[in-house]
Amino acid sequence: MLKKLITLSAASAAIVLSGMSHAATVTGTLNANANVPSVCNIAGVTDINFGNYDPTAATPTDANGDVGVRCTKNTLYEVYISAGRTMTDGTDTLNFELYNDAPGSTVWGNVLGDPGNITNTPASNAPTTHTVYGRVPALQDVGAGAYAGSVTITVNY
Repeated sequence: MLKKLITLSAASAAIVLSGMSHAATVTGTLNANANVPSVCNIAGVTDINFGNYDPTAATPTDANGDVGVRCTKNTLYEVYISAGRTMTDGTDTLNFELYNDAPGSTVWGNVLGDPGNITNTPASNAPTTHTVYGRVPALQDVGAGAYAGSVTITVNY
């Protein structure tokens, strides 16, 4: 009886294996699609701290900050900075100006299309850092205090 069982099991295995050797295969295609829009983000801002300003000194006070911009590769963008470049302490106002160059000869524009704005078309999506050169003009008639103000940086793309 054991011999019949072994023979029967071997025969069953042969039938199962022979059925697998006749298996068929089919393939299909999965497509992948994506849309990459032109996008820009402000990647970071370093504030300008003018430190101590001496309103009796005949020389201006300069300090720098920066703005980082990250855009989709090959996306043309323009950076401008709002008007109202003042710092206040109570009723006193301390004016400052922003420039896109170190000598302070080109005032950073405050509206789209201003010739003082920074434009760029990055070759990659790595952040691009633009220095913002700040200057508080000399001999402003202000009292002692802690002055603060802010401007809005806009990236148009």
